[in-house]
Amino acid sequence: MSIHRWKIPGKPLFAVSFFALLAAAVLLTSCNGFFVDPTISAITVTPANASLVVGSTQQLSAVATYSDGSAPKIIGSATWTTSSASNATVSSTGVVTAVAVGATIPTSVTITATDGAISGSTTVSITSAALQSITITSVPSPAAISKISGSTVEMKATGNYADGTSSNITSSVTWVSSDLNVVTVTTAGVVSAATNSLAGNTANITATSGTITSNVIVVTLNQ
Repeated sequence: MSIHRWKIPGKPLFAVSFFALLAAAVLLTSCNGFFVDPTISAITVTPANASLVVGSTQQLSAVATYSDGSAPKIIGSATWTTSSASNATVSSTGVVTAVAVGATIPTSVTITATDGAISGSTTVSITSAALQSITITSVPSPAAISKISGSTVEMKATGNYADGTSSNITSSVTWVSSDLNVVTVTTAGVVSAATNSLAGNTANITATSGTITSNVIVVTLNQ
């Protein structure tokens, strides 16, 4: 086995074997494995549940969440697809164009962004006239739920359009609870008591579509 010797000024001679040098090189090379690039764990498409009039467009963004917990960011590498090109198309950069309404108005089209094995989607509602306002109502009314009995409140969202028409858009809006520690609300508008909520507490429920927000319904939590 060959021995290589070096002398460092001010230091005694020392010997390093060829195999020790080789082992050090392998170790340094393998260290690259400790620095793994974060992977995408989820994709969110924004804005959620946009409403488009035939002929109009909407720029969507694919926001990636990463496995290492780093800040979400918009990615340009996503592949965009539409569930119904006859109603709405989407470009390679995420621009949605409303083409035509279908048998049901508003017509719901799912737009999906995919990067590798991860995808996210949102629903775009296609109408023949612009959505002007959203009115929500509750069953029962006034809205009150019992934590003990496990009762719920069902919300309904009605879209009011510029041409004077209206339609049920409950499944295509985004439902929001002002306090998830009091009540939660599903994507279908069903409100129920939160696990650690207390009787007497209240929360506001609203529905949104694009930039339009509905009226507020206050839900009261009873025993």
